[in-house]
Amino acid sequence: MNATKKHPGGRPTAYKPEYAEQAYNYSLLGATDKQLAEFFRVSVRTINAWKKKPA
Repeated sequence: MNATKKHPGGRPTAYKPEYAEQAYNYSLLGATDKQLAEFFRVSVRTINAWKKKPA
């Protein structure tokens, strides 16, 4: 195996840039992480991972 190429591993992200504005607006209405996860059809764990990624 070539040491210079690293496999990124895992599934590709379901995140789309337009989700940021949608999540922001939904949060202004009082949405919880659980509700955001249901809205975007992902897990709460995924929502938390998205929050950690730089914009």
